[in-house]
Amino acid sequence: MTILNSRRWQNENHKVHFESGVRMGIGAFNLMISLLPARAIRLLEFIGFSGSKQVGLKELETGYKLNRSVRQILCVMTLLSYHLIVVHILSHMEGNLEFCDEILRSQLQMYPDGVWFLFFKGRLEFMKGNIEDSINWYVRSWKSQDMWPQFHHLCFWELMWTNRYE
Repeated sequence: MTILNSRRWQNENHKVHFESGVRMGIGAFNLMISLLPARAIRLLEFIGFSGSKQVGLKELETGYKLNRSVRQILCVMTLLSYHLIVVHILSHMEGNLEFCDEILRSQLQMYPDGVWFLFFKGRLEFMKGNIEDSINWYVRSWKSQDMWPQFHHLCFWELMWTNRYE
């Protein structure tokens, strides 16, 4: 962050893009390291690396709030992936569903046919227990594109689970 604050930026857009990249990198790195097993973290700390989940989430959230930045979307995707998928797989905690709802409302307003945002909206509704809404969002996500057949499989997998609970 020293470069960000000490450099005289000729163009404000360059500063915002640089900041979003730094925040994305620091946030994702800290979050990723914090998810490793305790033994691996101790080894990494021994050689000089550390990771804090709180720092990672804070940096990613700050990157998400930089609306005009190139990497804002990557911060959004990382936050949604963490809160809607990773937390539910790797722990017994719940992700911040209210924050995810806020993110998705703003992103779907800008990208109403964004395949990943439609998918995450389906996942959010599934986590909230709104199975019918979840199915509708997953189907909409699946039908929104035909370039990635693998993405269809991801939607079908989620649809299998939602239909299981319906």
